[in-house]
Amino acid sequence: MAEVVAGPEYDRDKEVKAFDESKRGVKGLVDAGVTMIPRFFVEPPEVVDGGRSSSDGEAAGACLDIPIIDLEGAGGGGHRREEVARMIGWACETWGFFQVVNHGIEQKVLDGMIEGGRRFHELPGEKDETLLEGCQGEGEVQQQF
Repeated sequence: MAEVVAGPEYDRDKEVKAFDESKRGVKGLVDAGVTMIPRFFVEPPEVVDGGRSSSDGEAAGACLDIPIIDLEGAGGGGHRREEVARMIGWACETWGFFQVVNHGIEQKVLDGMIEGGRRFHELPGEKDETLLEGCQGEGEVQQQF
């Protein structure tokens, strides 16, 4: 594992802000020829796994089980819907993301979404920047809906 040294001159917030403002994402880093993961992406193991270690010496967080939310039966309302809503809230607060199963979305639709995302991220920088011009912040995005 590579060691990340953050000296007193390192300003993580400044690096994250510059990265966010570039609106280029990880693809922009690759396009720029970055060969090492930027420091602000790397968390020390004690932060990731809370300082715990497994018996074989690997970090306890090395094999994570992300929350899986099963939507089956949640469309009818009632107790099951409330249970799913609580599980989603817990997953968002605890993990920040989750996987959804039994959502009823056809595989061809899911495949099309992935393909669309792939095509977007393969666009030249100036092309995808023009598509992002209308999305300057979450406040503006929320107002569009």
